[in-house]
Amino acid sequence: MKFSINLPWPHKNLFPNAGKSSLYKASHTRKARGDANLMTKAATRGLTFSENSFQFGVSITRIYSPPNRNRRDKDGCDAATKAYLDGISDALGIDDSKFDLEKSQLVEPVKNGNMCFIIREVSPFSQDAIEDDGFVTITPMGEQG
Repeated sequence: MKFSINLPWPHKNLFPNAGKSSLYKASHTRKARGDANLMTKAATRGLTFSENSFQFGVSITRIYSPPNRNRRDKDGCDAATKAYLDGISDALGIDDSKFDLEKSQLVEPVKNGNMCFIIREVSPFSQDAIEDDGFVTITPMGEQG
């Protein structure tokens, strides 16, 4: 299973350098989490998942398209996605500790900015994982051939 969702650029108060207290962040965090939840459910067409659905976890690649050419760092963008990741976790019905956050990318600006999340189920021994990600297949001892 692999799908992607596009979410709006987070409110400035969700970035760690905003220096705002949690009181200023609360409503924006709630909205971002809800947006991610709804978009994830739409992308998965209402399927329900259990903890066993993602036995090996979920791999998430994040692509950031800022709204303008202001200087940004990926660490700040990564931190601003916390509410989005919580909403994705809620929609999939799994704990976000099962997320394997792949490298994030900061790309060219687009009007109003957005964040794209590419989400896929991790299956370390699937052919797709080996070909796409360069995983090395490890053969258990005694099963060489």
